Amino acid sequence: MGINTKSPLPIDRHLPEIESALASASSLILQATPGSGKTTRVPPYLLEKGYCPEGGQILVLVPRRLAAKMAALRVAEERGEAVGATVGYQFRFENQSGPKTRLKFLTEGMLLRYLVQDPLLRRVSLVVLDEFHERHLHSDVALGYLRRLQTRERPDLKLLVMSATLEAEGLSSFLGGAPVLRFEAPAYPVAIEYQPSEATKPLERKIKDAVASVLAKGGAKAPGYGENRELVARGFSPASPGDILVFLPGMGEILRSAEALRQALGGEARILPLHGELPKEEQAKVFAPADRRKIILATNVAETSLTIEGVTTVIDTGLHRQASYSWWSGIPALKTKAISRASGTQRAGRAGRTAPGTCLRLYSKSDWDSRLAFETPEIRRSDLAQTLLEIKAMGVERLSEFSWLENPPEGGLQAAAELLFLLGTTEGKGLDAALTPLGRRLAELPLHPRLGRFLLAAEAKGVLAPAFDLAAAIAEQDLDAGELHLFRPSSKISEGARRSAKQFAAFFPKAERARGGEDELAYALLCGFPDRVAKLRPKGRGEAPELVFCAGGSGAIPTEFVLGSSEYFLVLDVQERQGHGQSRGRVHVRSLVSIEPEWLFDWQGSLLQESQELVWEAKSGKVQEVQRLSYGQLLIEESRKPAAGSPEASLVFWREGLGLDLEDSSLIWNVPNLLEKLRPKLDVEALESLFSRLAWMKKAYGEVELPDWEGEGLKEGLKRLFSHWRMEEGLSVEALENAAWDAFGTHLQGKLQRLLPTGFALPSGRRARVHYPWGREPWLESRMQDFFGLKQAPQLAEGRVPLVVHLLAPNGRAVQVTRDLAGFWRNTYPSVRLELKRRYPKHAWPEDPLRGKT
Repeated sequence: MGINTKSPLPIDRHLPEIESALASASSLILQATPGSGKTTRVPPYLLEKGYCPEGGQILVLVPRRLAAKMAALRVAEERGEAVGATVGYQFRFENQSGPKTRLKFLTEGMLLRYLVQDPLLRRVSLVVLDEFHERHLHSDVALGYLRRLQTRERPDLKLLVMSATLEAEGLSSFLGGAPVLRFEAPAYPVAIEYQPSEATKPLERKIKDAVASVLAKGGAKAPGYGENRELVARGFSPASPGDILVFLPGMGEILRSAEALRQALGGEARILPLHGELPKEEQAKVFAPADRRKIILATNVAETSLTIEGVTTVIDTGLHRQASYSWWSGIPALKTKAISRASGTQRAGRAGRTAPGTCLRLYSKSDWDSRLAFETPEIRRSDLAQTLLEIKAMGVERLSEFSWLENPPEGGLQAAAELLFLLGTTEGKGLDAALTPLGRRLAELPLHPRLGRFLLAAEAKGVLAPAFDLAAAIAEQDLDAGELHLFRPSSKISEGARRSAKQFAAFFPKAERARGGEDELAYALLCGFPDRVAKLRPKGRGEAPELVFCAGGSGAIPTEFVLGSSEYFLVLDVQERQGHGQSRGRVHVRSLVSIEPEWLFDWQGSLLQESQELVWEAKSGKVQEVQRLSYGQLLIEESRKPAAGSPEASLVFWREGLGLDLEDSSLIWNVPNLLEKLRPKLDVEALESLFSRLAWMKKAYGEVELPDWEGEGLKEGLKRLFSHWRMEEGLSVEALENAAWDAFGTHLQGKLQRLLPTGFALPSGRRARVHYPWGREPWLESRMQDFFGLKQAPQLAEGRVPLVVHLLAPNGRAVQVTRDLAGFWRNTYPSVRLELKRRYPKHAWPEDPLRGKT
């Protein structure tokens, strides 16, 4: 059956050229003006020209469900047959195709499901990627995989990439030099107007005011509308005014705006919603002729692929729901964002498809000028875990060698690979790790791996029934804030979540009746979200409760949460808030469930780790051996004990205890410099004394085998000294001396104590400490009266090392510093005695200090 051409479209006259170009190339890029008819005319033309052998299929990938459905309906209508026969469509929740379907329109994600089931696409002869400029993640993956098939197992597979706007050169190169065809269809002029309003005004009020503004301008019909013969042929009345297309971000905004317009306009216009969830009977009203002006409230499904005839005015909010993912849960989500200039241009163009028109933008010209030129490709802003799992399930063993049109962020790839390993789907953390049997089972489920893992664990625990509702609530971001009890009636979840729950249930047809309780459901959740464990932080008096996350960071808990005696939790949802004047936001926990710490040991997840570490404890001056059991960054258990001597412990001692890097070439190895570096770490006076005594010993007795305390000699001497240091004794003077005796021979101990003692008994009976400063003579000090009766200064090392004495007045100040005590008594003492006696009359100042006589 041929194509019914009673309504000619601009692309029709180019169809033979397109077919000829594709016949001589494995891939073709077609760039044609919006509204030219490429979606509904090119695929059926190629079907008729033999690009689909008997029993085969042509697949047309369309970004949105509604666009796929309407395109299939239009093609089937033009062929004079019902949809689901030769021409069909398929997307989530809906499948209108059968065994005889040869031309199938489907959403991009559905192709990946096809490829998981049949990686070679054995029945498919041609794949058409429509509206490729939107650069969805699924379309990027599909293109990369299909190109891989072409260069390997399926050189006969044809690819046709279509869009209104493309960076065709790079795409052509990726497809092996594919030819590019460009067709421009004449477009009607569109006038652009800007109507900004207060940011606080509700969106539905902005829409009501904008529509009122358009209607107030009057005009029974749009310019050129009645002269459009094509519209007249399709049943549109020349007397009808031009219709209004309003772009809104989502279904909620559509419903609120529709209600506001009905109250304001009554029956003056027909208010028609247009979104992906709309029943097909309601969708048909949007495209059918009407007895009065239509005001169509649409999401961005009407931005491309669909042509709504009769529209001459576009009202653009400048917003859309953009596919992203929750930074916390990692589950895909839709977030309201400002559109790019490219999308705004596409929307405006909808007003000039069938006649001259007007686009009213509900934001300022400066806002428009500051927007991004194009949308950020989804591959740069999406969680890649499900994508990597699907690619592996298609048979791509080495993901590191997969060809991308645009490489994803390296961090995003690695994070996705690590999550797959954590969930037990791969045998390692790398991109090239093989799938486990569990991974292959998960790849069969069209779910994010987290939710799939949760449902499989719930199946094993006998709690699938409530798990369906909970998984759907998580997927639809429909969790109640503060949700603690996971068994809740299905009536509490939204209609979208309820539909998702039914779809999830379809993948488990043999699910048993629930036999477990909340503990089993919480355990199953842990299997899907093992990196979302948190521990209650001990709080002080007056402090708010707070959770520490195993992935790092912390979150505040609302005071109304009843935590009971639980210490460990699984956090399902958080919210980041940034108060006025704060440089960064703070995380607030919104939804959580308590778990038992024992489950962390049962769970196979790689976040549970045992570690042993040698650490320097400054307070005790010892190296400690610390054994820890951790879950991610959460410390579960810790034990400490003094470290036994080992090369590893010595390294910790040198680096942390002494602050010395033995390999530091910039360090000047001499004792003064060394002592200065060690001063913050230990009692350098004790170490200085030890070095000095050993140096004096070597100087006085050359036969003693001791290192030179300079340069390499100092470094080697230190190594030798501290290799005998007992870590459990700390850095006390005694510990250092004991290490020295072991390092340089225990025979030194007696010699040093006898020949270079650390103390000296004076005639008064007081024992004075002997100081050994580096590079200077040893000295001691005490009150002058303590030296009465001592004829000459003490000698060290059998007279080979002089000892300097400091004679102190009663006020502690030195009267004389000398090594010639006899000369002092004889020559200087008589003159200073009179002054000291006058200043300190209560002290004894004998005329003969050697006998102590007054």
